[in-house]
Amino acid sequence: MNIGLFSDTYLPQINGVVTSLEIFRKELEKKGHKIYIFCPRIGSMNNLPVSSTYLKRFISIPYFLQREYRIVFPLSSKLLHFSKYNLDVIHSHDFFPLGILAWILSKKFNIPHVHTYHTLWTEYAHYSFLPRGMGSGFLKWWSKIFCNSCDLIISPSSLIKNVLESYDVKTKIEIIPTGIDYESFTKSNGKKVREELHLSQKIRILSFAGRLGKEKNIYFLLRAFKLIQDKYPLSILLIIGDGPEKKSLIHFTQSLKLKGKILFLGYKKRNEVLSILSQSDLFVFPSKTETQGLSLLEALACGTPAVAIKAMGVADILKDDVGGYLVNDNEKEFADKVDTILKDNMLHKKKVEEAVKRAEEFSSSRMTEKLVKSYESVLNIPVIQQGSII
Repeated sequence: MNIGLFSDTYLPQINGVVTSLEIFRKELEKKGHKIYIFCPRIGSMNNLPVSSTYLKRFISIPYFLQREYRIVFPLSSKLLHFSKYNLDVIHSHDFFPLGILAWILSKKFNIPHVHTYHTLWTEYAHYSFLPRGMGSGFLKWWSKIFCNSCDLIISPSSLIKNVLESYDVKTKIEIIPTGIDYESFTKSNGKKVREELHLSQKIRILSFAGRLGKEKNIYFLLRAFKLIQDKYPLSILLIIGDGPEKKSLIHFTQSLKLKGKILFLGYKKRNEVLSILSQSDLFVFPSKTETQGLSLLEALACGTPAVAIKAMGVADILKDDVGGYLVNDNEKEFADKVDTILKDNMLHKKKVEEAVKRAEEFSSSRMTEKLVKSYESVLNIPVIQQGSII
């Protein structure tokens, strides 16, 4: 198939949507499909990820309220040749300028339109220029309008499917999480990170990886870690990532008198993130807005069990407390579960084994097979119906 992927965010940007795009792109190309990516031009970084990818970049500028995001101008001379691409499927990954372009082109050229609802947009309303209540209302309305214009909706988790149905989305919704290249993950012995940070073998390493924004609920994690320190003082928290809340989070850490116990490592390359995750004793994940939580899944694949708040896509990954624990939005409960795992070596070993097995269920090859069958379904090609793995 010739497949057009439309996204207002792409390399060199690094976020969950870009990670998902890249994972599926690579797997689709392995299976012989031709991929065209319609995405923003960012500076002079326009090199192709691989030679077989057809990349179509559009002029973009930073979003004034959040400069890590881009405003894309979806008009280009490239569109004069659009019909020559002979796309079988258009797959949009947001409903902003390039998502809207995907919608228009799908109608104009009568091409099936699949949309992945990656993000719970109402939790990001504070980044808009509208008052929060008005912004959330608009995003729910626009989600309904846009999704009902598509031929198929992909949801990363069962809970996001439920959210869309509550918006009165009538288009068929299939649950297809983003997979991971499971075979590329290995468990490190942990010496490197300890040597670099001058940590003794007695210190237990907790880690978090993600964007440092309000929606990630990191202040909750810092307060919970204060309680963890009271129970297990031989522990340290590594926070990987960057974002608008970084300075405020550092100040909050100082107010909790946890300086030296919580280390902000900043942005790291993907291989460095995976190395740190694999060398951690536990992954701690407080976010309540994840449509899936790829960093959580990657931590499990590294053989690192997790404690996370039971919400959204995270609940699917750690279902039945396999590979870690799901807890309520309660700092004491969160800290107690962390303490339980850290103090019981046999339990920790059991959770490590569970984590690896759970991650294996989400292999990128397996998820891409499901995605291809979804594409075939909108092309009216008979396929064997399969249930969700979740």
